[in-house]
Amino acid sequence: MTRRLVIDANIAGAAGVSEAATSFRSRVFLQAVRDVSHRVVITPAINAEWKEHMSQWTAEWFTAMTSRKKVERIVVEQDQQLRACIRAAGFGTRQVLEVEKDAHLVEAALATDRVVCSLEVHAPRDFRRVAESHGPIRNLTWADINLEPWVIADWLRRGARAKRAWQLRSAG
Repeated sequence: MTRRLVIDANIAGAAGVSEAATSFRSRVFLQAVRDVSHRVVITPAINAEWKEHMSQWTAEWFTAMTSRKKVERIVVEQDQQLRACIRAAGFGTRQVLEVEKDAHLVEAALATDRVVCSLEVHAPRDFRRVAESHGPIRNLTWADINLEPWVIADWLRRGARAKRAWQLRSAG
């Protein structure tokens, strides 16, 4: 099963030829996305972040994905209700800005196959808090690429299906 995946720019920036854990995990993840025939979702906001942060290795990967027609370019409107729920979630001013910074990932996921892939460790926890008042994001899957590469690669090979523990409705 092919899925449309929203991939955070932090993966695009981290993937490279280094054997450092984050670089290696990001590279293995992107290779698996390509090899399993999933597609990457690109909105104007995601595109701008990727252009700013992507490594040379990721640029080559992206070119290959584009030539294979595995890049889905979409335009997504800002979800004002989501953003209002972020502001009302009880975060401090700085944290509201941090959560709003990643809202475009959630918006793109809601418009496609409801999957965000990221290296972020705090964002899923924060969006779980937002999900308490914004129901549409509860079933969104937030895949943590910091997990062991074989776990992520196996998940991708099995169709990148929703895992309850990775959904924003989950307690953790």
